[in-house]
Amino acid sequence: MNKLSVGHVLSGVFVFLVQIILFRNVSLEIGERYALTVLVYPLVILMLPVNFSRTILLVSAFFVGLMMDWFYDSVGVHAATLVATAFLRSFLLRLLEPRGGYRIDSSPSVAQSGMLWTLRYIGILMFVHCLLFFAIDAFTLLYLDRILVNAILTFIVSYMVAMLYMSLVRY
Repeated sequence: MNKLSVGHVLSGVFVFLVQIILFRNVSLEIGERYALTVLVYPLVILMLPVNFSRTILLVSAFFVGLMMDWFYDSVGVHAATLVATAFLRSFLLRLLEPRGGYRIDSSPSVAQSGMLWTLRYIGILMFVHCLLFFAIDAFTLLYLDRILVNAILTFIVSYMVAMLYMSLVRY
């Protein structure tokens, strides 16, 4: 298992607290059908080191999602979505792996991986997270238009906030 640095732990706690304190109450209703929310808590899992144990990653995603469900008073939506995102993370990391491979202590950050790589990595997983979040929340494809619009609106705002944060974090 890879050791977590103090920077990873503090960054994860900070992102979690920002989500709970600042963004939990931020929701913009657009008409009767659409809503824009800000979801930055996936960064807690997405910022973990590249060679982090997959089992511990999935268990961590479950507990972070469960805590998010507790604060949002939802029934497993955050936990299911974050576990699915964490599961897809390793496949995407393999797909985006540079020719020489990742360094042993590599972390998905702008400082270590570069801006373009980080934009793609965070963008793909944040969009998948937003799409899964609204699909699981609706629990039916009957509202596919609502799911897609909500996911796109939430993704745009969440992605901008996440990339702003990622460009400021150096570890």
